[in-house]
Amino acid sequence: MSDVIDLRLILQATELTLAAVQRLETELGHRLTALEARFSGLEERIPAMAAGLNVLALDILKVNDKLLDNDGRFDAIEATLRDQDARFDRIEVTLAAILAKLP
Repeated sequence: MSDVIDLRLILQATELTLAAVQRLETELGHRLTALEARFSGLEERIPAMAAGLNVLALDILKVNDKLLDNDGRFDAIEATLRDQDARFDRIEVTLAAILAKLP
């Protein structure tokens, strides 16, 4: 084994390593820039999506209000039908009483 260190080989290996590191750094920088651009695009879409969700929530509230209105109307219709059923029952009782009095 020789005690002589070949500085040229060390320098050459260092330069090759440095070049590889610089290429990796450049590639990673490009990837990072691409990711940042994608995230920026997503960030720009978030307010539009939030506005859309707000509109959707308002529409759902409107539908809910309509359903409540319709429930109230149906309750009123059901009450009217119960009143009419009671009237028909009284008419039937009256007619039965009249028929009972006939010879």
